[in-house]
Amino acid sequence: MPLTLLLGPANCGKVAQLFDRFAEQVDAGAAPTLVVPTRPDVELAERDLLARRSAVLGGMIGTFEDLFERVLERCGEPSAALATLPRRLVLEQVVREAGLDQLAAPSRFAGFVDGLGRMFNDLAGSAPPELLERRLAAFAEPGRGLELAVLHGAFRARLEELGIRDRAGGHGRAAELLETRLEAWDDSPVFTYGFEDMSGVQLAALRALAARCPVMVSLPYEPGRPALAAVRPSVAALTEGPHELVELPAADHVDSRTLRHLERTLFDERDAPPPPERDGAIVLLEACGVRGVADQVAFEALGLIRRGIAAEQIAVLATDTGRWRLALESAFSALGVPVDVDAQVGLGETAFGQALLGLLRFAWFDGDRADLFRFLRSPFSGVPRATADYAEGRLRGRGALRHDEVQGLLEELDYARLLAAPDRLAASGDPAAAVGDQLRRMSASAAGLTANRLTGAGEAHAAALRATLRTLEQLAGVVGLGLEPLDRVGVAGQLERTVFRPYNGGAGRVQALDLRRARTRRFQAVFVLGLEEGGLPGPARENPFLSGDEAGALGVSRLDPLERDRHLFYTAVTRPWRHLFLCRQAADEDGRLLEPSPFLEDVVRSVGEDGVDLRRRAIGDLTHPLEQAPSERERQRALARELRTRPDWAAAVADRHGWTRKLERARLAYRRRPQLRNATVLAALAAQERFSVTELEKFAECSSAWFVERFLQPGEIDYQFGPKETGSVAHATLHKFHERMPSELGVERLTEHQLPAAVELMRRCLQDSLGGVRIPAGVAGRAQVRRLERDLEGFVASEATFDSPLVPRDYEVRFGTKTSRPDLQHGLRLDGFAVSGTIDRIDRDPGMSARGAVWDYKTGKGARSAKQIETERKLQLPLYILVARDMLGIEPVAGLYRALGGERRARGMAVEGEMEGVMANDRMQPELFWAQVDRAVGYANEIVARIRSGAVHHDPISGSCPEWCLRQAGGICRVAK
Repeated sequence: MPLTLLLGPANCGKVAQLFDRFAEQVDAGAAPTLVVPTRPDVELAERDLLARRSAVLGGMIGTFEDLFERVLERCGEPSAALATLPRRLVLEQVVREAGLDQLAAPSRFAGFVDGLGRMFNDLAGSAPPELLERRLAAFAEPGRGLELAVLHGAFRARLEELGIRDRAGGHGRAAELLETRLEAWDDSPVFTYGFEDMSGVQLAALRALAARCPVMVSLPYEPGRPALAAVRPSVAALTEGPHELVELPAADHVDSRTLRHLERTLFDERDAPPPPERDGAIVLLEACGVRGVADQVAFEALGLIRRGIAAEQIAVLATDTGRWRLALESAFSALGVPVDVDAQVGLGETAFGQALLGLLRFAWFDGDRADLFRFLRSPFSGVPRATADYAEGRLRGRGALRHDEVQGLLEELDYARLLAAPDRLAASGDPAAAVGDQLRRMSASAAGLTANRLTGAGEAHAAALRATLRTLEQLAGVVGLGLEPLDRVGVAGQLERTVFRPYNGGAGRVQALDLRRARTRRFQAVFVLGLEEGGLPGPARENPFLSGDEAGALGVSRLDPLERDRHLFYTAVTRPWRHLFLCRQAADEDGRLLEPSPFLEDVVRSVGEDGVDLRRRAIGDLTHPLEQAPSERERQRALARELRTRPDWAAAVADRHGWTRKLERARLAYRRRPQLRNATVLAALAAQERFSVTELEKFAECSSAWFVERFLQPGEIDYQFGPKETGSVAHATLHKFHERMPSELGVERLTEHQLPAAVELMRRCLQDSLGGVRIPAGVAGRAQVRRLERDLEGFVASEATFDSPLVPRDYEVRFGTKTSRPDLQHGLRLDGFAVSGTIDRIDRDPGMSARGAVWDYKTGKGARSAKQIETERKLQLPLYILVARDMLGIEPVAGLYRALGGERRARGMAVEGEMEGVMANDRMQPELFWAQVDRAVGYANEIVARIRSGAVHHDPISGSCPEWCLRQAGGICRVAK
């Protein structure tokens, strides 16, 4: 019985004729088998067949896997195949026991076993087992090739010991049975379509079937056409024996003459007829970045739907749908268009998986607070959201992050019920059974126990749940194979590797498909993604275990990369009936320009430049044209843009639609001078009589930062022992140290002789200061305390060597506050207001003179010089100097900063000849010293006048926002970033 090859270009009626032959065989009483590429194609083939006939009573539609299983059953051989997870465990065991040499280094990586498994699949699909063994024997030369052959032999031997068949190996065995066993198949006809790149085993099976029964294979092929050259190896293999060729001519199975002309001339360099008149069927979309392209595709798809095309009749095709999944889902969701993305999704990429894996990390591997609350905040925990929020707030406020801290504090706060799930998992001896029990609880918490119809989110959760249950089912079969049961690490690792396809292809959804999985589909409109450099054509994707020559020696068929990509692109552009959108990134997310795919040049060469409509969306095109805006919000944004050119017309349109107030707010948004306007706020500021020195300094640094800290007052949710807390402890420690130094050390000023005793006293003072402070537990907290201790010890050492005629006398001198001395409570009076603050330390002359110096401690490593105090408008030291003179009766000769870390140099302002320990650049003549103090007073007066008028500007003193401010207030500050 000859093998019938049904050949012809795309859309020429091959599949229709094959379906007719299939139906004729059913009518004749036969039981034909129709073989299609994938499981979704089975349902599609059934629908297409029933669209031609009201009923088809007989026959079977399945994949090659179904056909091979049927052959194994007919021959009495076991058809059960090793599942994916146990197969990987067997491979891991084989690799561990192999004693590798050249492959020892790469075998340590997790991806080695996965790549090895793919290589074994390629080998098993290249030829039946007997032929494959002969090829491997010839391939097994000393070195890497021998080690690969040894690994393959050990894997096959291990499967024989277990008494189970590998899925790919079962396909090869079935092909071998078709060649050697009469009972392997009867005379039932076999039909197949959609396979352009069949494996060696599939080709061998079809040739063997052709000797027993009628076989018809439909292939898109025309001799000499570059677009179809990738199918040539399959055609050559099938025509080696007796065969019959049925070649169909091109037919007009499209609604556009431009698309028909493109199919006939794509990649063909021969003289072609002139292209037809432009009919708008082909559109080139250009945008910046993956999200930009996705937004453009979603917008165009919405327009097609509004013009009457059903959503399921729109397809988005890509070589890697996983790369585009998040961008497409976000873009389509923003416009309210449902989309199904046919891509493999990791369990950890789903909400269900994140909740489960976070719970396992907390229960089994001492995970932190984020792991636990990733589960508790999900709908799968059964915990009310308000309860989870409150409990997490208490934990964050107490700085509890690590496992033991979280567990202990939840029990202390009487929230131990939140630990019920991790406690059950931790107490169970069987990790797989414990996960199974937890899955049932999570499912019941999210969906209840009723059979309610699932929402879109519920369907996604159900798909993730089914994938997890399949993994647990495979784990349960591991023990039956004689393998060691997996411990907690193994179970969690396998769950993290779980992947699945949530795609359901339901009605009413745009279909986003892999190019290879769209070969049997037709749509009204198709979007082809990735037509930029690195997309189509793409790099050669080969198994790294085998070079091209090695693959050829083993019979592993590999298509020429260019021919393969040409065929994929040809398949994509022949899927639509009416609309073809070619999509490319003009630039990536970093702004790097991307060259267009050469396939776009082939399209232009085929249909002419006039045959392609260009629609470009630049990175600055943030709004749609008003008539094309897809939603009311987008229409409002588009109308606001019209204010620049047609303000009267825009105002009239806004008035008609009731958007006048929103349009006016948009018009004034960027013309508004930054200024506080609230009458109550302005009255409160005008009435304010007292300002702290730090508040004035903050306003001088940046009035916007002052506004954020003074009025908005953002706070950290998590308690941290950070710079602010460190500074408070350091100041308290130094205060205690200087107060106790005269009585315990018997001196007013340290010398190097008293240094050991002074260090010991400093440590005791530090411990006293830390008594009421929450220090983070663990290594991090101890490291912070030790760092502060080293800084203070270094400070004491620098004090002992500092040359000064003055001695410390006054500490923590407060002025302008209720806790100040009575004579200091009114503060430093300036131009209509008072200044408050705290001077860290005042040194005085031990003699009878009134000379003195004010000090301010800095917890960092740097202290500002006299010049920096002037240019950066630092007001603390100048105003402290004024307080010492006018309120304390001291004649100040210096105002100095001392950093606790770094070089600990004394920097600031000093009168020449009074403080020799100060750097020369910071010493100045008395008149210059007091002139700088007077300028600081002027700055303070100007700042208070601005505060009282509400003049909050975008005015960082350095001209740009510092990094720490961007991190802390970047989401609040109104400075244009």
